[in-house]
Amino acid sequence: MFQKFLLLLFAGLFVSSCALRKNTIYFQEKVPSSDKNGSYSPIFKKNDFLAITVYSTNADATTPFNLASLNSASGGASIRIGATPGYLVDQEGNINFPVLGKIQVLGLSKIELIDLLQSKLSVYLDKPIVLVNIQNFKVTVLGTGIGSPGTLDVTNEKITLPEALSLSGDLTITGKRQNVRVIRDRNGVKSEYVVDLTKSDLFASDVYYLEQNDIVYVEGNQVRYNISAFSVVSGLFFTITSVVITSIALFNK
Repeated sequence: MFQKFLLLLFAGLFVSSCALRKNTIYFQEKVPSSDKNGSYSPIFKKNDFLAITVYSTNADATTPFNLASLNSASGGASIRIGATPGYLVDQEGNINFPVLGKIQVLGLSKIELIDLLQSKLSVYLDKPIVLVNIQNFKVTVLGTGIGSPGTLDVTNEKITLPEALSLSGDLTITGKRQNVRVIRDRNGVKSEYVVDLTKSDLFASDVYYLEQNDIVYVEGNQVRYNISAFSVVSGLFFTITSVVITSIALFNK
């Protein structure tokens, strides 16, 4: 009888371990050799804060087009986040660029904006070169199934979903890998994507590369909630037990 019990116990443990492995191993299918998102470039949104620097063969000629130079000359009149002068994309999707005036950037990629500015500046400058950076690019990773939830500042404007999860402490053993949700806001319109990290189609997903202000939510599975519920109930039980024992001891004095 005891041997049968042990046999059933080991069989149960084996089945459980196989199920656990299936639910926790990433990318169980063949990873694609090509990356359809390889040419990813961020798309500008409302409230993006852009740092734009202009260069040309004549450094002095670029002064009217660079906020840092204008700010130094005027005593500090430019828009700033912290100590960085830059351009805030307004609710109409425009930036107000020196000399050129209002420029519509909403929905443009970084490459498209650089090409547009270089084309407009070529009227004033010889072979202009433009650098554009999003200063407030960040993503937020939340949920009971993540190791270290929080907000990540992305300095190079390019971060993949696996990278964001890794930087946030990775999923816990109870994190639901088949139901990672990405909430994306594009100028007031929210979209939700569900990603299964155990499958390799993540690499072709629209959310493989995260956009500025994306929210990643990782839910804990039922085991996590059962553990939490047990902790609450057991804590309450021990508290009540302590009160009862203390009351009985005082009553019997």
